[in-house]
Amino acid sequence: MPVAALFRKPGPNGQACIACHADPKAAFKRWAAELPKWEPRLKKVLGAEEFIARHAKATTGADVLMETQPNIDLSIYLHNLAQRSDDQGRSVEPRRAGRLRARRGAVQDQGRTVQLCVHRLS
Repeated sequence: MPVAALFRKPGPNGQACIACHADPKAAFKRWAAELPKWEPRLKKVLGAEEFIARHAKATTGADVLMETQPNIDLSIYLHNLAQRSDDQGRSVEPRRAGRLRARRGAVQDQGRTVQLCVHRLS
């Protein structure tokens, strides 16, 4: 099922993702890039896939379990939206966004250095 259809499909409680997230491109342009991150309420680190599973169950009642195709599809889609923005969250063409991140070499992320790998395809 395409991601757009997943966003519009109501869960068991009648709610769909699109009800709260009407414009996913604007709402999620940085979200996945900031994960994984510490979730103090759960006292653990959450990645996008686990967050999607928990959030879908809590808000729509849907079981979008980790490592299932719908969960993977949503995760890829949300990561793709995050890769299409520069450091300030502005939308840019995907190749340009990659070049901006590659030029930086490393970024500061919540007090720790995250090294970025850049592979050139020939």
